[in-house]
Amino acid sequence: MPSTQRIPDGCQCAEGSLQPGELHLETPSAHYITLLSRNETYSPRLSGSLRVPISSPSLHRAEHPDITLTVHQELTTRTPDSMTFNKSDIHLLKRLARRRLALNQSNATGQFKDGSDVETVMSCRLEGPPMVSANDQHCGMSFLQFQFLVPIPPSLLGTTKTMVGAVSYTITATATWPSGTSISTTRPLQIIRRALPGHSHSVSHVRKYHGATLSTILRLAPEISADPATTRLTYSASLVARRTITPGDRPMEMKYVVIKELRWWVEETIRLVKVSTTTGGHEATTTCEKQCVRQVARGTQKGRWAASRSVLAGEASNSGDTDGRIEIPFCITIPRGAKAADSLDISSYHIWPELALSNERIAEFSQPYTLSTKKRAITVSHQLKLDIVTGEDTYHREIGTLLDRKRWWKSFKAFFPLAVNEMTTGEDLPDGLLRENPSLPQYEDGSAMPPSYDTLL
Repeated sequence: MPSTQRIPDGCQCAEGSLQPGELHLETPSAHYITLLSRNETYSPRLSGSLRVPISSPSLHRAEHPDITLTVHQELTTRTPDSMTFNKSDIHLLKRLARRRLALNQSNATGQFKDGSDVETVMSCRLEGPPMVSANDQHCGMSFLQFQFLVPIPPSLLGTTKTMVGAVSYTITATATWPSGTSISTTRPLQIIRRALPGHSHSVSHVRKYHGATLSTILRLAPEISADPATTRLTYSASLVARRTITPGDRPMEMKYVVIKELRWWVEETIRLVKVSTTTGGHEATTTCEKQCVRQVARGTQKGRWAASRSVLAGEASNSGDTDGRIEIPFCITIPRGAKAADSLDISSYHIWPELALSNERIAEFSQPYTLSTKKRAITVSHQLKLDIVTGEDTYHREIGTLLDRKRWWKSFKAFFPLAVNEMTTGEDLPDGLLRENPSLPQYEDGSAMPPSYDTLL
């Protein structure tokens, strides 16, 4: 029986002959998917190489192995017992609980168990002849060198770790020899979704308030953080209040809304949902099995903002202008210490079938893409809650004398959806990919008429 010795690089050398050893897969540790706009996503091909040890550099082409690359998405869930916190986390939770924050609230509708759900999200077979390298100086063997560029679905959600579970990825290379023998190697792959700042991701929200003439428009635009090491996300915000001037109780009175303070906080809701599908494979219903709600950021801005009192004079009567526009700029920041997860919708688990390859085709898909078959999914949503604290001043319509002042009048509360993603400057994107997008900022409610831009900007 021939003796065998172990030599570096995972190869094995037997007496008088060289046998195939372990595969060597090289790929970037992270793959970036860029959200160019609300309807356009860019996912570059994943580059890499695979070395397959062979017994002889003169190995015939018919004896070369078939190479398959697959990317697997794994969703793991966690039981309440496995949700452990360190001492600083426990102290933080207690402090926030004293502030009556809804942290780690659970609403289980079924039994919650540990589980793992693995799905293939990309599979392709490498084409074309490989390069044959000379004997490796460390191993004394020859290798087939496969260079590849494979497409990654742009709809993939990012690598995520939450309180109810995690989403992770691995890439596996498999070499199958004509004899039927297969060798595989696997390494982790991090998927990072990121967005570009600018008006393509800006949004405006219109709100009216029951029992009041006041209406507001909140504009939100994501920005690159000045200190990315400590700040997860920054939103430039602008609150525009309108119809802040109303007639008083007496004919000669005018009432002014005075904004005294803006209070805001961001809540993150993480849900583990069970997905029920029909026999045709189409999504039917979702049932929440576990829900956690926590606050990831908060802030306040104090001041005194009121409409110009120039409308008190005769020009107000002549023009009928009682709009009383107030604009307050402020900033929303989410610190990295909060460990906020990326926003995930149930539709993020769908794998789109349309994936175009360039004419220089290096890899082909071995099977078409279909909808996700997962029985469970993790969804993450974020909500901005805004509290507008106001006072009220009453003035004489003609002479402008202050007649009455209510330092604290009403508090107007509103809630807005907020997208949380990593941000990028786009410097590493291909030339020509970034083009001027003429679209106007999006509106959350399609039924609400957008304001007139010539009067608001």
